[in-house]
Amino acid sequence: MASVLLTDDENILREAIAQSLTRSGYAVSEAANGGAAIRMLSERSFDVVVTDLHMPEADGIAVIRMAQSLLPRPAIILISGRVAELAATDLLQLFGLGADAVLAKPFAKRDLLDCIADLIAEREG
Repeated sequence: MASVLLTDDENILREAIAQSLTRSGYAVSEAANGGAAIRMLSERSFDVVVTDLHMPEADGIAVIRMAQSLLPRPAIILISGRVAELAATDLLQLFGLGADAVLAKPFAKRDLLDCIADLIAEREG
C-alpha cells in the first residue's frame, strides 16, 4: 500500500481528498499546513506528497524543497487554485524545484488518482 502525505489548509477539501485516496487503497496522512507537512516529512517517508501551494506557516515550495531533499525521494504533486494565475516561467520553476505534476483546483478526483498511480508506476517501472 503506497503512502501519501496530503497537505492543504482547506479542511473540507483535504478531508474529502483523503477519504477518496483511502477508499482507493492508499495510506493517507494529513497535514493542515506546510509546517506540519515538513515536520511529518522529517519523521517518516512517503511514496507521494500532495501539497497545496499557498498555506500558512510554510508554503508548498518549502514542502517541495523538503521532500526533494529526502532519500528515497517521494513523488510530488502540487495542487493550487491559482495555477491559472501562474506564468509559464513560474510553472517551470515549480517543476525545476521538484514538482512531478501540477493540478489546478478544482480537479476531478479521478485526475488526482490517475496522477498518483502514474507517478508510482513510473518509479516502480
